[in-house]
Amino acid sequence: MIHLVAGDSALGTLKETSVPGEKFSVDDILMEGPIVDGLQTESSWEERGDYVERYFSVPKSQYLSGNAQRRRILERSLTHDEIVLWFEFDLHCQANLLYFLDWFASRNLGRTRLSLICPETFPGRDRFRGLGELRADELESLFPQRSEVTDPQKQTAQLAWQAYGSSDPRKIEQFLRSDSSSLPLVAPALRTHLERFPSIANGLGSLGQKTLEILAREPLEFHYLFPRVSGTPEIFRHGMGDLSLQSYLRIWAAGPVPLVQTNGKIEITAAGRSVIEQRADAIPYIGIDAWYGGVHFTPDNPWRWDTVAHRLAAH
Repeated sequence: MIHLVAGDSALGTLKETSVPGEKFSVDDILMEGPIVDGLQTESSWEERGDYVERYFSVPKSQYLSGNAQRRRILERSLTHDEIVLWFEFDLHCQANLLYFLDWFASRNLGRTRLSLICPETFPGRDRFRGLGELRADELESLFPQRSEVTDPQKQTAQLAWQAYGSSDPRKIEQFLRSDSSSLPLVAPALRTHLERFPSIANGLGSLGQKTLEILAREPLEFHYLFPRVSGTPEIFRHGMGDLSLQSYLRIWAAGPVPLVQTNGKIEITAAGRSVIEQRADAIPYIGIDAWYGGVHFTPDNPWRWDTVAHRLAAH
């Protein structure tokens, strides 16, 4: 038996349990950066390595080395009698889960059982944030509840992964109109994904809007800002790490007209206020060169998100 876990925190706790089998953390920041060719080609991983190095300050060689290690673990998992996937409900985890289910769906598993543990709630926790917050006994209690991944679940995951990696975001809206009930946490995650797209109102996605709204109330040091942002209802489902917010803050502080600035504390600029008040558009101020799934956002990309109608719109 082998366990593939999303995140080092949950992995550390799982290793404290009596759950049998080998245990590995295998998640990647697939909610950030380009998803090209379904990540089935070496060039697609090279492109991701360039992006992660540029925006997240992770050396490309280190990123590609980590990916090679994950792929070795995946191949090795096929030799076990059971593979248990431990994932969460947020976009970070669901993007990873789609990639892995798509990967396994294209392999002959033979007699290997593929199981899934993916809770959205947990007894006694009013606001369950994920597996990493559970104690060892709580995490272990989930093991008997694992369920075998079905063919309909694999098929749903493949369709969702194709939509997520498409350069045409309308593919995601098409998927959301389909029956994805076999994997009920995928649709909310993909809606969260679309909400990150630049808004037709001011060019900011949900993360930028919420972060600047918080900073408009008071300047904050990063270690205070991050939990406030990540704990909001709008951002809670992102599953965002602090590395992501730091990257976006650098982007918002750059460009011809910065939206934030740092003087010990992070504070919003006058331009940032004009943007969140919808008196200006962020993209002419700071530019845009970002990948969300398979969609590459540049100043010429027409796709925006309509926060009122909750749908894609051309700008």
